[in-house]
Amino acid sequence: MSNARQQLDLQQTGKPQRALVLGSVSKLLLFLHSFTVSQVTLSQFPPVQTLPAGTPVNLSCHIQGQAAGSVFWYRQRGRDGMDLVYTAYENSQAVGRFSSQISENGRLCSLTIADSQVNDSGMYYCVKRHYQNKVGFFGNGSKLVITAGSPSIFLLTPPLDEIPAMERVPLLCLVRGVSPDPFPVRWNVSGQDTDGQTDSGTLEPDGTYTVRSHISLPAETWRRGARCSCAVQVNSGESILSDSVSSQRGNYSQ
Repeated sequence: MSNARQQLDLQQTGKPQRALVLGSVSKLLLFLHSFTVSQVTLSQFPPVQTLPAGTPVNLSCHIQGQAAGSVFWYRQRGRDGMDLVYTAYENSQAVGRFSSQISENGRLCSLTIADSQVNDSGMYYCVKRHYQNKVGFFGNGSKLVITAGSPSIFLLTPPLDEIPAMERVPLLCLVRGVSPDPFPVRWNVSGQDTDGQTDSGTLEPDGTYTVRSHISLPAETWRRGARCSCAVQVNSGESILSDSVSSQRGNYSQ
């Protein structure tokens, strides 16, 4: 009887220990699974791309971690929600103007937009979903700006009949059709560089990008005929847009 009772006691005391061990193993597997999932990283390039309408667009997404499965491309315009524009997978076919290629190892996915239109402008994100728990992993985003026609710049003044009553004369430089991030607006007053205040840019409903920069001059400086100009580089510094104005003349020059 004593031996049978000892065996029964050992069996009963062993059950909590086995349960504790199994629970620890489950937690460890869950931790390792979560750690594996967290290693998926998506890197997009280029960060910003500005192109005229009709130009082909190519956006790339580099995948580190889980490479198998589809890549989803989303577009966001302003503060609106995201729209799914294309689902890329092995040997996927073009859908309208959108197509994609995935490298053999699954580490690189590209999105191509043929005959780009102004309404293609927006922020593009590549997304991967884990095959088990469907967790979504987003890339860092690529900003696409498609312009209608050539970029333009205008230097605007208040109505001439209102200026005599002003102590300071505000000037506004309006730039349309360029990406503002790498190309700051520069001001010059009678040969001297001047700091202006420039906004972060606005993506308009028609897809064009508008940047506004302004300065204000003492009225006396304006009356003396100061020549004021604003300028901005266009697409990697290939060309420079500029406009100027002076109280001594009523026209603008670009």
